[in-house]
Amino acid sequence: MSKLLLGIAGLLAFPALVAAQGSVEGDRAALVALYDATGGDNWTSNTNWKSDKPLNEWYGIETDSTGRVTSIEFHTNNGLTGSIPPEIGDPVHLKKISLESNDLTGSIPSEIENLIHLEILNISWNELTGPIPPGIVNLVKLRTIDLAINDLSGNIPSGIGNLINLRHIDFFGNELTGPISSEIGNLVHLTSLNFTSNELSGSIPSEIGNLTNLTFLSFQHNQLSGSIPSEIGNLVQLTHLYLGPNQLTGGIPSEIGNLVNLRVLNLHSNQLTGPIPPEMGNLVRLESLNLRSNQLTGVVPPGVCTILLKPQIFVRWDDNPGLISNCFEIPEHLTDNKRQVFEIFQVLDPPVMRSVEFILIQESPYGRVWMSSESFAVINISDESMDQFLTYIFSSIPADSTKGIFEYTNDLLGIPRKNYEHGNNGERIVDMLCHTYSWKYLGVASDYSSAINITPYNFSRLGPGHLVYSNTIAHEYVHNIHSGYGTF
Repeated sequence: MSKLLLGIAGLLAFPALVAAQGSVEGDRAALVALYDATGGDNWTSNTNWKSDKPLNEWYGIETDSTGRVTSIEFHTNNGLTGSIPPEIGDPVHLKKISLESNDLTGSIPSEIENLIHLEILNISWNELTGPIPPGIVNLVKLRTIDLAINDLSGNIPSGIGNLINLRHIDFFGNELTGPISSEIGNLVHLTSLNFTSNELSGSIPSEIGNLTNLTFLSFQHNQLSGSIPSEIGNLVQLTHLYLGPNQLTGGIPSEIGNLVNLRVLNLHSNQLTGPIPPEMGNLVRLESLNLRSNQLTGVVPPGVCTILLKPQIFVRWDDNPGLISNCFEIPEHLTDNKRQVFEIFQVLDPPVMRSVEFILIQESPYGRVWMSSESFAVINISDESMDQFLTYIFSSIPADSTKGIFEYTNDLLGIPRKNYEHGNNGERIVDMLCHTYSWKYLGVASDYSSAINITPYNFSRLGPGHLVYSNTIAHEYVHNIHSGYGTF
């Protein structure tokens, strides 16, 4: 009798099970709902949609051998507008949804939690709002979840640690708030984690050290506080680490020296204190190091200096008033060149002047280029960069392969005005002063130092690290060509 009852119960449950699994016609109806809700008539590509043809002949649709929809994937910018309809949860065999780079609005429908076979969810670069549906944490087959560049709000869903098959998380460019849960440490297969540009708060959980497969980690542009956990040194596969700007405090952990595969390390615009740990000298693969706008102190360790002498490395550590660099020296072939002290602006409002020693680098009948002794102390200027820079200024430019900026500009616009204020024996010649500085501090390396016309002397740009921008010399030289430019 009990077996009979169980058999009847099974038969009664069977229609419900079939309904839960859906059908080809149910998938077709769901696609039509998506088409109607997102302006399908105006899509860039909509071949065969709403036709009687098999679903795998509809643009962007893939099906399995039974005709059930397994993938909805459009090329970027396919012109989808409106909201994602709740019917998106009906094709339960879906493994992939890719609707990136469209104009979708509204919220992510909660029905998406029905897609228990979903592996890839990419609805980035839209205008979606509201929270991330909490039920998304039940989609345990997810490998990629990309919600970047939307207007999503609320917390990262509780239970995100359930998604143990995740390889990639990208929540970049939303308005997510609250803390980063320690559950993040469960996602041990992650290779990329991007929470950039949200409003996350609290500390970086120490469990982040469990994610030893990570190659990319970014928490930059949030409101995170507390110290950098020493466990971050476990992430030895990392090539990119971005932790600034935030409100992080304490020192740079010595364990960061374990990250020997790092190419990019960005800790800028925090409240980090103390010295640069000598273990950072192990980061021999660095291509970019940004420590600016902290409260770091002490002398840059010799091992770190060795890294900074590599060609083509980008370095910024300005706005750390207590940080001292003895990494670089004046090239030997320039040490005996003429030196002269010039008065230059330290700040403009109110104007404050200071005396700085400059070294004459090269001159011609048209102009002289000087570089401050301090510049050589704080950035590495390679011989190759210097040669290219001087060639452009004095001997060869694209417009005339026989002339440099000074001579060519004189031919084109006329000779400079007399240097009445500063003498030079009445010569019609301009001294161009190259000095590295930030918005607040002179003598600090910067990759975007502003160009200021101080007649007849001028600041030019130097950076990043050791690359000299000759276009600023050209710009400032033109200011000095005509007396009608005045004396600003």
